[in-house]
This record gives sequence, structure tokens and C-alpha cells, in this order.
Amino acid sequence: MMKASYVSEKITEIKESYSEKTSQLIKSLEDLSSVDTQLLNLSTEVNQFVDTQIAQANEISSEGGGLEEVVNLLANSLVNLRDHVSSIPGRIQTTTQNFEVQLQTIVEFQENLTSLENSVNAKEKQLDSLKEKIKSGEPTHRRHHGVRPEKIKDVREAKKELKQQGLDEDYNLEADK
Repeated sequence: MMKASYVSEKITEIKESYSEKTSQLIKSLEDLSSVDTQLLNLSTEVNQFVDTQIAQANEISSEGGGLEEVVNLLANSLVNLRDHVSSIPGRIQTTTQNFEVQLQTIVEFQENLTSLENSVNAKEKQLDSLKEKIKSGEPTHRRHHGVRPEKIKDVREAKKELKQQGLDEDYNLEADK
């Protein structure tokens, strides 16, 4: 069985990596909620789009295109701009929901990791207690009324660990099978 300290260390590493991801998600959510950030992004997009359309209109007129082609290009550009701007709230809402789902998943995962860590630590404490019983010579098969007996698997595991530590002769592990 792996040592609880090793498992706890690995779980802590995983938690820390997910903590960083959680911080990044929270930062992204804050950015999405920030009016200043949204206006800056929209302003940049609109400026780039307008510059592109003006360059295309100039290109059409320099190639000898008519005024009608330039007007059609600019009219289509305005329609595209309107559609783009009106779709932004929906995209922000969808992105926000996705971030919130990811955040909730990470939180649940971290809770499961904590539960696993507690379970591993409890099992390790139980085995340590059982090893102490064996070391003290207290019989593992006897118990008080109302107390659950130790699982045979746990007794064998504790004896195996003591044997691996070279303590099998010291505590007569074979005697109380």
C-alpha cells in the first residue's frame, strides 16, 4: 500500500495546479463582466473592421469602380457591423456560462480530491493503530462487546508492513494467526 504522505503530497500538487486554473477562470470571468474591457475590445474590433472596409472602398475607386460598388460595399459593411455588435451579448453570456461550468467542475474535483485524501489518511491511521496493537502484543482477534472486529485483510496488511520493516521476530507475528 502506498504511504498516505505520498498520496497526500500528490493530491496537494494536483490541487495547486487546479488552483491556478481556477484563478485563471475567475480572472476571465471578471474580464467578461468588466464593461471597460468589453468596450475596449469592441472599439478595437470596430476600428479594425472600419479600416479594412475603407481600404477596400479606396481600392475599388482607384481601380475605376463606380460609386455604386463603393456604396454597396459600405452598406454591406454596416449590416455586418450591426450583426456583429448585436451578437456580442449572446457570445459573452455563452462564454460566461462555459467558464462557470468549468469552475464548478474544478471545485467538485477538488472536493473529491480532499475526500480521497481524508480517506487515505484515515486508512493509514487505522493501519498504524493496528500495527501498534500488534507491537504491544494485544490480540487482534479479541474485542469488547459492541466493537467491530478488525478486518482480516487489514490485520494481514499491518503484519506484512511490520514484516517488511524487519520487525516480524520482535513481535512474533506468526503466533496470532
